[in-house]
Amino acid sequence: MSECSSRHDVNRLRLVFVGRLERWKGPSIALQAFGEVKEQRPDAELWIIGDGPEMGRLKNEAKTMGLIDAVNFFGWLSREQCLQMMSQSDVMVFPSIHDCGGAVVLEAMAIGLPVVAVNWGGPSDYLAKGGGILINPSNHERMAAEIAKVILGLTPAERNELGTVAQKIIIEHYTWPSKVRKIIDIYRSVCEAYRQSLGVGKT
Repeated sequence: MSECSSRHDVNRLRLVFVGRLERWKGPSIALQAFGEVKEQRPDAELWIIGDGPEMGRLKNEAKTMGLIDAVNFFGWLSREQCLQMMSQSDVMVFPSIHDCGGAVVLEAMAIGLPVVAVNWGGPSDYLAKGGGILINPSNHERMAAEIAKVILGLTPAERNELGTVAQKIIIEHYTWPSKVRKIIDIYRSVCEAYRQSLGVGKT
């Protein structure tokens, strides 16, 4: 887990969206946010990884917004290809408002990629202690504006710091050894509570 130490190029701002292209995943919100970022950062680009029923509409939207040359649609990629492209990005945008899980956020965190996500469901739990920035659910336009504001406000150093924190969170809470430790702690707590209920150890 050392991607974040060398990822960021101060002369580039590459955003990435990863997920099935469904309305509820928020790819259109990511695209609109990118449009606002692009106004202040002409060097910015957006990578959209995934496929789904919204693909055609998103391409038309990007064309209408004058962003078609700055937005790359890669379609479906293997997990290995996806992780490789994520590692070449600077910020993941994950504006889904119905994701109870959102495992791709954990994958981004594991490689030190900071995430801007909606404060709901899985991402809300994953990023509660840092490693990214959460925005509150709202309407389409407001969320896009807030995402853009957050991204534009992050310096490369701050993005690196978020990525480092993200990796620490993964190591401490989401690796198999950490999960085993948690389960053992739960068993110990339950056993101790049971012992106390029986009066074992009391004088």
